[in-house]
Amino acid sequence: MGYAFTVADRARAEADAPLTNILPEAIAERLKERPGETVADSVAEASVMFSDLVGFTELAQRLGAERTVALLDQIVTEFDRLAVAHGVEKIKTTGDGYMAVAGLSRPQDDHLERLARMALRLPDLVSRRLMA
Repeated sequence: MGYAFTVADRARAEADAPLTNILPEAIAERLKERPGETVADSVAEASVMFSDLVGFTELAQRLGAERTVALLDQIVTEFDRLAVAHGVEKIKTTGDGYMAVAGLSRPQDDHLERLARMALRLPDLVSRRLMA
């Protein structure tokens, strides 16, 4: 019986993965709870951050594919931790680009400050990773 629940839970998680990869968690949850409902929220104010690692293309050429992927994985993982710590939501990563928002899925009066605090930590984080 326990095995059947484990298999069912794993199948449910695999089915939900694409939804949670492309949508904010709060929206994905709403769609799962009420599948036929249209989600069309209006947000008066939110903040968006785009970051790009300057000079990363040249660095990637020197490092090679395997080391580049490992470095990007470390950096993005730390960016994700920072996002959670600041109440910011990652939207997506593309190569060395990172997009995050605050105040979109849930109202936050301090959405700009949250993103600014996170953004100010990124250069030091990247420098430490590059020096490691």
